[in-house]
Amino acid sequence: MKIFYEAHNIESKNPYIYHTYGSGFHSHWHENVEILHFFRDGKIICDRNETAVSGGSYVVISSDVVHTIEWRPEPFYNCFIADSSFCLANGIDVSKLDFDICIRDSRLDALYENLISELDGKNEFSEVGRKAAILDLMVYLCRNYSRERTSGGGRDESIKKAIVYINTNFSKHMTIGEIASHAALSKYYFCREFKKVTGYSVVQYINMTRCRTAEKLLVTGKLTVGEAAAATGYDNLSYFTRTFKTITGHLPGEYKKVIQD
Repeated sequence: MKIFYEAHNIESKNPYIYHTYGSGFHSHWHENVEILHFFRDGKIICDRNETAVSGGSYVVISSDVVHTIEWRPEPFYNCFIADSSFCLANGIDVSKLDFDICIRDSRLDALYENLISELDGKNEFSEVGRKAAILDLMVYLCRNYSRERTSGGGRDESIKKAIVYINTNFSKHMTIGEIASHAALSKYYFCREFKKVTGYSVVQYINMTRCRTAEKLLVTGKLTVGEAAAATGYDNLSYFTRTFKTITGHLPGEYKKVIQD
């Protein structure tokens, strides 16, 4: 049974997730197709391949593929995720398809703009309009930028196990040897393969996971900096502060004010 690190809670009435102004994320995968529209240049690692993406391009992430976008303080893309169950119910089995990663296409621009317009929900018959726009976009991508998957879905299973382990246990003390053992790989081979898949060393990835979680805790205003550090696995406040600033560009004590501004 496959374990998807990023579970998507999508309702049938609105079979999608859409959010704007993304600024990067660490490695994960999911069963739904994800379409990123870059409005600035960026970089993505998708299925072990690193790709530079120019502003105006689309990145299409296939089902069950580990992917990472470089983290930046400033946003540089918008994200649309199409529900795989909705696609399947309409004759599109995304689990059997691999999509081109980076696309520039004026017709795709028009379909994406129409989709975003329908997502606003201000048009008449907005629910059916959203579903029709999603299918228009997906059919175009399938016809022009997809191919039948030949390698099956179980790629990089050992690294996926490690990612799940880190994201489940980041609040505890972890060693690289312990994580490698959980992935059933030797320590040296694990470190090398982890970097190939995610673009980060194991330590960098653990710190990224912890600090991104600490961001969410701090912005609620319910925890002090020390409490947020302890809740995310840091027993050294100075190290947490330095690491948090390296990853986010801000000191943890400043973070809530920066977000509100």
